[in-house]
Amino acid sequence: MKVGLARAAAIQWVTQHARTDTGFRGAYFSGSTVGLPDDAELSPSSDIDVFVVTAQEDPPAKPGKLRFQGALLEVSYLPRTQLASADDVLASYHLAGSFRTDAIIDDPTGELHALHAHVSRHFAARPWVRRRCQDARHRIESRLAAIDTSAPFHEQVISWLFPTGVTCHVLLVAALRNPTVRLRYPAAREVLTDYGHLGLYPELLDLLGCSQLPLERVQHHLHELAATFDATVPVAKTPFPFSSDI
Repeated sequence: MKVGLARAAAIQWVTQHARTDTGFRGAYFSGSTVGLPDDAELSPSSDIDVFVVTAQEDPPAKPGKLRFQGALLEVSYLPRTQLASADDVLASYHLAGSFRTDAIIDDPTGELHALHAHVSRHFAARPWVRRRCQDARHRIESRLAAIDTSAPFHEQVISWLFPTGVTCHVLLVAALRNPTVRLRYPAAREVLTDYGHLGLYPELLDLLGCSQLPLERVQHHLHELAATFDATVPVAKTPFPFSSDI
C-alpha cells in the first residue's frame, strides 16, 4: 500500500470514529511515516501512527493497532494539556518531531497549526536539540532507577529493555532524525557511520547485552520466537499493554 492511501484511510478513521467525540480537539500523524512522500511504499509490517488530541485529562485507553480500509493504523489518545506549551513540546523528544513538518489531520481550534509554526521554526536550534537529548537521557535514567527488583524476572527484563533501547534515541535526536522504535538500532548505526563514530556502536550492543551473540544464535532465537508467535496468536484473548502489537 502507498503511504498516501494509508494516510487517507487514517483521515477517514478520524472523521468517523474520533471527530464526533465531544472532547475532540484535533488529530495529527506521528512516527516514521511523517516525512515520507505519498507515493512511497508502505511495508505490510509498518503502521500509520495517529494521535487524537482530547480535552479529557484521563483519555480512554489507546485502541492500539487496527486495520481500517486495508491500512494498519496505530491510534493513541493525548490530553490537550500535554500540548498546551509550545516550548514544552519543543523540548520533548517524542512530541516535537510530529510538529517539525505539517502532519496535522484535523485542527478545529487552530492550536495545532500554531504549535507547528513555533516548533518548525526552532526545531534545529542547538539549545532545543540539547534539551531533547536531555529529555531522552532522563527517560533512560529515571526508568532504569524505577525497576522493581522484587518483580518477576520477565517483568524486570521488560522494565530494563525499554529504557535501554532509548540510548539509540539520544543519538537519533542529536542528529535530527526520527526516534523510531522498531528500527532504532539500524538507524543509530547509520547515524554513527555518517558522523564517523561507527566504533561506538558496539557500546550500544553491550548495553543491550548482545554484542557477543553470534549470528547463528540470533537466527536460532528468531526462528524459535516465530514458531511461538504463530502458535499463540490465534488463541490469545487476554488484553494487556501492547497486546495489539501481537
